[in-house]
Amino acid sequence: MNEIKSELAKWVREAREFGNLTQDQLGEILGRTKSNISSMEKARHEPSYTQLLQIAKATGFRKPFPGMTEPVALANIISESGEWPFKSISYEQYLLLSASDKREIESILGIKAEKKALRKKVKAVN
Repeated sequence: MNEIKSELAKWVREAREFGNLTQDQLGEILGRTKSNISSMEKARHEPSYTQLLQIAKATGFRKPFPGMTEPVALANIISESGEWPFKSISYEQYLLLSASDKREIESILGIKAEKKALRKKVKAVN
């Protein structure tokens, strides 16, 4: 089995588990069957790039896609400079947190990011 294909399968499974979704639930989100998701997780079927993005969005999973060095969809929590914005915790430490801790942190950061974006929008209008 191709190494990248195997890593993609692992990524799909890890993302689904991170999002606390069953194969049925993820399949419903993607408009696929449980069997399709199982095939992705067993490297019998390769997800498209669009499907990978949909999985990342649905699960909140930020680990880079196989073969990529940048985190997936981390733009929600990366500063405008494009650098990891936190001084007290590295991205590697963040990856070691439990799924529930990551969701809690991302939820807090998402709320703060939305408020910050809204303030910028209001300033731009004024």
